[in-house]
Amino acid sequence: MEYKHLYDVPIETMRLSKKEFNALKRTGVTSIGDCLDFFNRGSGAMDVGILRGFQEEDYTDLMKKLIDHGHGIYLLNSEERLELIEKLEEHGYGEYLKPKLRR
Repeated sequence: MEYKHLYDVPIETMRLSKKEFNALKRTGVTSIGDCLDFFNRGSGAMDVGILRGFQEEDYTDLMKKLIDHGHGIYLLNSEERLELIEKLEEHGYGEYLKPKLRR
């Protein structure tokens, strides 16, 4: 599924915390499309420590924000995200994610 239109949408539209915003900016992530690219690079991109100062829960929170803003469908193309999705399930996001993951 394509999300080219989201390269024109700045990350500021997601109401990020200062920590999230600064970490993304430092790595060159300036748009929603860039943020989705970051998560869609594969498991290496989500290793704790890729974003300076980020812990596992920070990645989970960032992914929740993408989902809450309607961009979750673009994240669910890889089985590599199962572990993170399980964590989201613990926070009540499971029913929203699973059907789209199994497409």
